[in-house]
Amino acid sequence: MTVQSGKPGARRRLGLALRDTYETLRRHPAPCLLVLVGLVSLVVTVGQARDDVHQLYRDADTAVAFVLPQLAGHSPPGTVTDLGDHNWYETWWFERATIGLPDHFLIWEAAPFIVDFLGIAAVCWAVAIALGRRAALYTGVALLVIGDQMRQVIFEPDVRVGLLVHMGLLCVALLAVWERARSGRLSWRWLLACGGALALFTAPGGTDQLLMIDGVAPFVLTAWLWWWRNRSPAARSVALFATVVGAVALIGEALLTTVMVNAGVSSSLNLDSFQFIPAASLGADVENTITAWASFADGNFFGIPINKAGTLVFVLGALSLIGLLLAVRLTIRTTTAWWSDRAVTRASAEHGAHDLFLGYWALALIMTFASYMLTTASASADARYLLSGWVAVAALLGAAVVTEQGRTVLVAGLVVLSGVMIRDNLAFGVPGPGEAYPPRTAAQIEQYVLSEHTTIGYAAYAYSHNLTWATRFKVKVFPLWPCDLRPGKVCQRALSSDSAWFIPRPHTRTFLISGPQTTITAAPADFGTPVAKATFGQFTVSVYGHDVAAQILQF
Repeated sequence: MTVQSGKPGARRRLGLALRDTYETLRRHPAPCLLVLVGLVSLVVTVGQARDDVHQLYRDADTAVAFVLPQLAGHSPPGTVTDLGDHNWYETWWFERATIGLPDHFLIWEAAPFIVDFLGIAAVCWAVAIALGRRAALYTGVALLVIGDQMRQVIFEPDVRVGLLVHMGLLCVALLAVWERARSGRLSWRWLLACGGALALFTAPGGTDQLLMIDGVAPFVLTAWLWWWRNRSPAARSVALFATVVGAVALIGEALLTTVMVNAGVSSSLNLDSFQFIPAASLGADVENTITAWASFADGNFFGIPINKAGTLVFVLGALSLIGLLLAVRLTIRTTTAWWSDRAVTRASAEHGAHDLFLGYWALALIMTFASYMLTTASASADARYLLSGWVAVAALLGAAVVTEQGRTVLVAGLVVLSGVMIRDNLAFGVPGPGEAYPPRTAAQIEQYVLSEHTTIGYAAYAYSHNLTWATRFKVKVFPLWPCDLRPGKVCQRALSSDSAWFIPRPHTRTFLISGPQTTITAAPADFGTPVAKATFGQFTVSVYGHDVAAQILQF
């Protein structure tokens, strides 16, 4: 007698799975298409991570984020470390905390990718709470459009690595407190735990003042505006929570910054370095803002030829600008409604998560563009200051388009944007940095100077930290700059350096890397006569029997 199992066979299970998949695709083609596009974008980005790491850290501005923390433990007391043009303390603390772990170099290289993908997940989480999963899908796909310009903002450890995760969690906390307060589940124990953790997490990120301006300020202002409209006990709880968290984070940020400055670690530039622009410069700042925004999607089409490549660049830029216009229209509509309709009934207050979400990201967008367009931050059209606005636009897409026809157009736009970016990433790979040299050149220099019994050297800034990182610190190359007022002399690089590097070392052989394509075109005469010299590609390596630091002037 044959006994048949109640479970279908493997072939039948496969057939049922395929049928269910087909039915899902037939009933929900747009979400399925977006999921597919998002997954492909993610796979391409992860697949090119090795190339990203290789190319990004061939640039001195990126490699400095690894060089300074790695060498900091060898600096004597009283030395001064300059982090560059802003405080990237959060990265500094992470790297100093993990420096003793096995393979910590690999951890440092992987961390920016992990943190930023967690940030995308945090922003999508906030969107899902307030607007639903479909809107979160729009946001996720938009944030996974990562091209060359975006890589240099979110994957460089000394730029804006943690901004996404900080802003996303601030919004999630705002919505969570409201929902608990509205439903009567808000307890002091939960408030203290959530608020304390959020403040302790936000304070280190706030040492980069951009988070305070674009993230913490909207967080507090949104809560107070909602209480101003709602006047309910739940809204008051949200306002008090946001105020205390914002104040503690601000105080913590100030204390942490003071501790670091007193320890000799700070940046050359701060908020005092920026100024409000004169009225006559507003037009130029608007142009720079539009250019920088389009660059985020690798879509800076202004002034390029109208050909196949130029058309694709135009598509990327035009879609990014359309997304911005949608978010700006929603922001105007939201702020108008909040101002004109102050009296919110208890029934409408049930939609508070939706309104709090819109208020937070609308204010983030306003703060981003106000601080960029009205100050000298936009003078160089540097896109990194607009990252908060880019995240805000992605978060607001699901609320900016509410009709089915509009959603269809939005899906089409996201698919085209992602498709062109995927095509460019696969076709062109990861472009190299501005200062390029064959990898074998770094290996040749390393072998040569080690054979000459020296590990300490100096070079133009553009070829300093990156060469140090390329040798994994077997050779240390410190940055120099031509002295503007002393022709023929070299100076310590004012940015991204440690003053201990330029303290003369007795009985130490050192070397200098120079070349006609670098800012240090030739060895200064006061360095003396080198004991050895060799040429590798565009570089000339001069070895000296003493430490030439004594002849390097302060900037």
